[in-house]
Amino acid sequence: MTRSLIDAQVHWLLLETTQALQTSVQNTASDFYRLDLLTDRLALISATEQGQAGNGPSRYPAADASGERIIFHSEANDLVANDRNGVRDLFLHDLALGQTTRLTHAEQASANPALDALGEQLVYDQATPAGPRQVIGQALASGEAAEVLSLNSNDAGLQVDNHHPAISADGRFIAYLEQRWGADATNPDCQVHLYDRETEVYHRQPCPAASASPSDEASLRGVFTEDAQRLEWSLPGVVEPIRLSNPLAVETATQDGSGR
Repeated sequence: MTRSLIDAQVHWLLLETTQALQTSVQNTASDFYRLDLLTDRLALISATEQGQAGNGPSRYPAADASGERIIFHSEANDLVANDRNGVRDLFLHDLALGQTTRLTHAEQASANPALDALGEQLVYDQATPAGPRQVIGQALASGEAAEVLSLNSNDAGLQVDNHHPAISADGRFIAYLEQRWGADATNPDCQVHLYDRETEVYHRQPCPAASASPSDEASLRGVFTEDAQRLEWSLPGVVEPIRLSNPLAVETATQDGSGR
């Protein structure tokens, strides 16, 4: 299976695949590569310090606008030294430095990163000891400690599972899927939870049906449009993405006079 992430200017492409596109890849797990569309240079990103593919699947890449800072989650434990927590972690690959850094060290799995355009604000989900996931925010540039951005319960006071966050290009808006903990696939009880980090205002609205319980979890990746006024989900085999308005951004645009 092959998935890709391409930048708006069509300068680079992140390609996730189980196919070995280089001789250094000798595993059967998913790896991903960065293809420079201006030079046709193909680089293996999910690689060990020796340049070999990792010993576990690496998936769900996110990148800044330049495609130079790439974050992904991986079950491999040989991408960096001393990775002994035995769970899925997040890794940052700096293309300019040619270095990979492990970002998470928790005993619970971390996954599904999203990054702002400057590569400074990271959001991701992380399992808790009790099971439900929470959405974490981390300022990479400042080195500040990670903080929990999601809520533990919904308006009805029921415990929720928060996952697959998205972040706007300017880092202001966060969105994630919020599902009642224990809900089954036939009744996912899913909401999109939007948060304006500047005003600290929340908004919930029902998940689009196709994004609430897709056959492929990678399809849960939501992406803000450049103006942050919509969220979009791309589904396999579907030409047009699912679109959902972001009322928090619409209100902001109207208040500052830039709305239409």
